Order: sequence, then structure tokens, then C-alpha cells
Amino acid sequence: MKPYNPESPALANCDAVWLKRRAQDGVTRFQVTQSRAYKRLFLVGLEGISSLDDLQPWFRSEVSVEMSSVPEPEEGELYHFEAIGLQVRTVEGDAVGKVVEVMALPANDVWVLESIGEGAPREILIPVVPEIVTQIDLGQGFAVIDPPLGLLDQE
Repeated sequence: MKPYNPESPALANCDAVWLKRRAQDGVTRFQVTQSRAYKRLFLVGLEGISSLDDLQPWFRSEVSVEMSSVPEPEEGELYHFEAIGLQVRTVEGDAVGKVVEVMALPANDVWVLESIGEGAPREILIPVVPEIVTQIDLGQGFAVIDPPLGLLDQE
């Protein structure tokens, strides 16, 4: 399995996963029989899947785990899934966009925003560093950024 964030401990600590096929509704629960990190992936054994033929229908499925198996984030940290959907605005209060993806890069995470405003929506990349992301309020569903000159002028 390829996690959004290879550093995440979620797959290493879970007893079960839920797989959702992209083109179908509903999820299927699988008991985890073994799990170990391998490079930027996790090698996971699932009960009931013992061959590539058994696994084939589940390729490219979305994987979920129970929140109880996910450790609390450290102070100042958040999980990628928590950032998805956050409304982002500037320190001046101008709406910028909504987080639609998080990229885990070696130096820092980068939020991919879908812009809000005039014209067709566009992609805006926001480095998740304290100098730029000044506030995150998960309860209210927003984040505040103090963008350096030119950051929001991406084309």
C-alpha cells in the first residue's frame, strides 16, 4: 500500500483496513495479518487475500483505517486527511481556496488548493511551513496563510 504520507504510523498500528474501490460505493473490511514498512510503501497481508488473483479486484482502492489506531499527532502537527477540505484565507481575510490534496515532500508538506474567485478554478501550491501557514483551526475548518509576495500569483 502506498500511503499519502510515507512517514505516517497509521498502517503500522492498525488491526484492520477498509478498502473502497474507486468506481463503486461502499467499503469492505479486511483484517490485517501482517504489516511492515518497505521504502515508501507498506507491505500488508490481508485476511482472505492470499494470491495476486485475490488481490487484483482491489488494485487502486482507497484505504482507510480506524481513528483509534491512529496515534495523536504531535503538537503543531496534523494528519493529511485532516487538512483536506480546509478553507484557506489570508491574514487579511481574503478567501484563497480549499485544500484538495497534500503532497508529502522531503523538505515539508505542500497543500494543493483549488482556488476560489473569478475565472476557472486553478491549482495553488502552499508550502506548509510556520512562516506561511500561521493558523489552523480544524474545528472551524479553516487555515490562515501569510503568503510571501508572488505565491498566490502562480499560473
